[in-house]
Amino acid sequence: MKYNSASAINTYNTCPRKYYYKYKLKLPEAKNIHQLAGSIIHEAIKIKSLNPQKPISEIFYKIWNEHSKDLKELGLSKDELLSYYNQFKQMALNWEKDFDPKAKLECEKELYSERYQLFGIIDEISEKNGKIIILDNKTSQFEKLLPEHKLQLGIYVLLFQENFGRLPDYAGIRFLRSGKKEYVSVNESLLNKARYYANLMRIRILPDDIESYPKKISFACKWNGGKCSYYEKCFSPNN
Repeated sequence: MKYNSASAINTYNTCPRKYYYKYKLKLPEAKNIHQLAGSIIHEAIKIKSLNPQKPISEIFYKIWNEHSKDLKELGLSKDELLSYYNQFKQMALNWEKDFDPKAKLECEKELYSERYQLFGIIDEISEKNGKIIILDNKTSQFEKLLPEHKLQLGIYVLLFQENFGRLPDYAGIRFLRSGKKEYVSVNESLLNKARYYANLMRIRILPDDIESYPKKISFACKWNGGKCSYYEKCFSPNN
């Protein structure tokens, strides 16, 4: 059975052609420092959640060094790598400030729904005093709750309900650069939107031909300091 994720649905909504390259053809995305450092932070957070007494700075340092080969392949200077190291280490420290060892915390929890053909990997599910909180950690510079964040959280809430028969009490985004959190209202409206897009994906993602996945030209194609991983392929004369 084909399962769609929140990332896949948001990718389709942003640009069907990118969805085609990434999820149909399964073409690899170009590596960049933000993706790699983001994965290092998520790994450090998971290890910290299992080892509450260990400082996350030590965990982050160890994992960063384990990825030294991948980091060097990005072609950045030593000064640039050091700057990024300090930036992302501070994000990990911001997370640690909010860490509550008394709460029951599960990181990177995989949930599936056969009914909606959905799956998701939830960054954090925590429980304390009978209250359940779902959080997704973001490293982006733009710290504002966007429509795609709300859809992602709606899908996570729907998956949680499908698997555990109840709703979480809270669902939100933690912006790691500042440590601030923003929450959505966990209600039927949030669930209905998630159901709508899940059902829509089951209907429209049928063909394999590229013409069925039109380009959606926007700021997400190319921006100051970056571009889509498939930019050259998408805008080559043959496409």
